[in-house]
Parts: sequence; C-alpha cells; structure tokens
Amino acid sequence: MDRYPGFTIIIPTYNEAKNAALLVRRAFAALPGCSIVVADDCSTDGTRESLSGFMGKPGFVFLERAGAKEKGIAASVLDGAAAAKTDYIIVMDGDFQHPPEKLPGLANALIAGNDLAVASRQKVAGRWPLSRKIISKGAHFLGCFSLALSGRRFDFDIMSGYFGIRRSLILGARRDRIVLSGYKVLFDVFKQLPQNARLASVPYEFGARKGGQSKIGFRHIIDYCRSLVS
Repeated sequence: MDRYPGFTIIIPTYNEAKNAALLVRRAFAALPGCSIVVADDCSTDGTRESLSGFMGKPGFVFLERAGAKEKGIAASVLDGAAAAKTDYIIVMDGDFQHPPEKLPGLANALIAGNDLAVASRQKVAGRWPLSRKIISKGAHFLGCFSLALSGRRFDFDIMSGYFGIRRSLILGARRDRIVLSGYKVLFDVFKQLPQNARLASVPYEFGARKGGQSKIGFRHIIDYCRSLVS
C-alpha cells in the first residue's frame, strides 16, 4: 500500500550521472508511493541517459531546464516545485550526501502538522579540509546573525539543503528575494515564511559524495553573501 502519495521529491542535478539512477531507486524505496522530479540544469555527462530506465514510469519526471532563463540550484528547486502536483515536496541533493533513509522522517514530520521539516546535520562523514570547515562555520554564523537581526526564531540547521515543506509555501515565496543561482534555497525561503509557521528538525549524518565532483566554488560564496542581505 502506498504510504506517501502526497509527496514529491525534488532532486536538482548537474552532471550526476554516477549517482542519479541509484539515488532515484533508493528514494522511491524509502518513500513508497511518492513522486520524484529530477530538475536537471543542462548536464553534459549523460545524467539524462543514466535515468532512461525511469522515463515514462508513473511518478517520475525528468525536468530538462535547457531553456530556462535562470540557472542554478535554487532556480531548479523552484521549477521542480512548480512541476510537482502534491501538497508536500522534499528537496535533496543528487550526490548521496543527503541519505534517502531520512526521507520518511521528514515526511512524517510534515504529516504531523509542521509546515517545514529540516534535516539538520549532527555529524559529517569523512574529513573536511580546514578551508571547508572555516567556510561552513563562517557561513553558519553569518546566517544565524542575519536571521537574529530580522527577529526570526529557528532551531535547525539553516545551511541545510535537505528539507521538506508545504508546496504552497515555497511556490508563494517571491522569486525576486531568492538568489536563483545560489544553493541555499532553504535560507532564502525561510525568511519569507509566516512567523507562525510550524517547524521541525530531523537529525542526520551528512554523507560523503558517492561519485562525481563537488560544484561549490567562489561564485556560490558570493551568491550566499547576496542571500544574507536580500
């Protein structure tokens, strides 16, 4: 029996051919009855071809964004949410750093009545270089400071890219207040949620990338700085 027909998983991808098919398979298994939208940002490594076995199957959509005006993770997530048909969406990365096994926890938190459920990192698998640790800690501090100045209360990992939300809330967010080329869409959307929105946090271990290469670069740091002041 399908248990989660009201959920769509949004997976933004760019050159994730080594991960995409296995991730989609495991996501369907972890959240029976859900739908999945892979929002692809013009991959050149055969990501679409790697998912050929899912094409045309119920509940799966490959959203080719070749003609999209805005490129980037945030833009892909918003377009994926627009393509979904369910009341709830869950956003996760396409590189296995967000474990599919945590999908039911996020879904159940939303079913319980929360408007936003965030997977909050409690531990990071493997070893990060010192530079990555400094960037992560600095970004978290600045984000918390920005939210505190705006009077926002939160008790979750604001840097998380793994979260579930009522679809109407993310579609209702103003695109001009979201850094579409950035990768912290949760941060940009959270600032626009009603003050009385119900929030939940689900702990998880941030995994190591299974294949492919990280896309984080200097441009993403600049985009995050724009999010801090948007």
